[in-house]
Amino acid sequence: MKTRPLRLSFEHVGALNLIQMEFFGKRSVIDAYKRYRDHLSQDFPQGDGAGKRFVETRDDLFVELIHAIASDLNYKFDKKDIEKLSYGPVGWENDESAVRMIRTLAINVLTGQQPLPVSIRPPNAPGQMFPPPPP
Repeated sequence: MKTRPLRLSFEHVGALNLIQMEFFGKRSVIDAYKRYRDHLSQDFPQGDGAGKRFVETRDDLFVELIHAIASDLNYKFDKKDIEKLSYGPVGWENDESAVRMIRTLAINVLTGQQPLPVSIRPPNAPGQMFPPPPP
């Protein structure tokens, strides 16, 4: 439950991969897990609203999975509570996105798929160079 808002984290994916072992023989959990996993294995669709529908379905299947796990463990959670009562700072998502973007850019530059643009500019004002010239 603690990784609900961090679905790209290693810890979250690791927890998902343990479900088949931890809930072996628990048909409702395993079926919900398979539906969710199968959806995650699909390519992200392109086009009018297809991506939004894909994300909505993904979120619904995730809530179904968490609800099945909670029910198996005799916890009484409403599906709306599972969906709405988790917290993850927007900054964490922004940081993860920035790291992925930097990693992709670095790989593209290092493999020669993209050039590294370099520009030389004159200093902003005379006498205000950084770093300052040696004495």
